[in-house]
Amino acid sequence: MNTTTKASSHVLPLPEKKPAFASAMRASLTAPLIVARELGFYDKYGLDVGLERQSTWANVRDKIAANYLDAAHMLVPMVLTSTLGLGGIRTPLLTGLALSSNGDAITMTNELASQIGGG
Repeated sequence: MNTTTKASSHVLPLPEKKPAFASAMRASLTAPLIVARELGFYDKYGLDVGLERQSTWANVRDKIAANYLDAAHMLVPMVLTSTLGLGGIRTPLLTGLALSSNGDAITMTNELASQIGGG
């Protein structure tokens, strides 16, 4: 039984759960999650991640609390407020990654912008 996956020059343990379900809101700040899927980064690390679009932040909070989602793209204060039980069911959460905090942008070189008609 294989208990590791090869990623670059590192040997990593296999993911704890397959498939995993993560939420994504309709916003530019979810771009890293979508781009990671499209570029095969999840596959590279042995992850089977399904991105599921959510309609509201409260929906994200509630689905995390009910264990319907394994991971979620959330607003920065949501991890703390969920852990404290403010505005819903108390759900101890942990974050290992912050994608952004009040400053989202998709940037590109002038040359690329010209090629796609954006400049």
